[in-house]
Amino acid sequence: MPASVLDASVLDRLDRLAAAGSITGYTVEPAPEYLSQGIPSCTYSVYRDDHLGRRNLARLVSDLIRLGAEIQSHHRTGTVASAGRLRRTREVSVVARLPGGRRLGVALDLICERHSAAGARPRAGSWQIPDVRVCGARADEPGTVAAFAHTRPVAGGCAVVLTLGPQPPLQGMASHPVRLLACWASYLAVIPA
Repeated sequence: MPASVLDASVLDRLDRLAAAGSITGYTVEPAPEYLSQGIPSCTYSVYRDDHLGRRNLARLVSDLIRLGAEIQSHHRTGTVASAGRLRRTREVSVVARLPGGRRLGVALDLICERHSAAGARPRAGSWQIPDVRVCGARADEPGTVAAFAHTRPVAGGCAVVLTLGPQPPLQGMASHPVRLLACWASYLAVIPA
């Protein structure tokens, strides 16, 4: 079977899982090397059409560079179920690699104190509840919860699904332990075990 058919099949199955509420959603992004490198790092993503979020992202990048972080950015597509429909989002994501684990905690504090705002109608994946994936962190990194990023290569990059449990939603997905901001625990906990 051609790879493009397999890719469509994987994305179709992920769409069905999201629509059924079995996963909260997924992203398609460039190969997420940050998940397997073991280097203290974190990601931060905002919607590309959210001007306030993009300004916030630029300020965060400046703060992270002052901490000595190496920054890479990329575009990705998110898919979430909302009001019974699938919603596709265009996102900008940065990966910040930080020298030494001590600065990772400082970076997370900055994100929580200056670069997120749980408003009256918070939106997961926006700067209001930022999608922050922490890798290479201590198992008890304050303000975070243990989670898993399940990945599968597809055309245009890699599909990534976040869950609190280790079981991947589709057979053949690679699973990577990550930490997420604690606010994501309640968002991902809506998924039945």
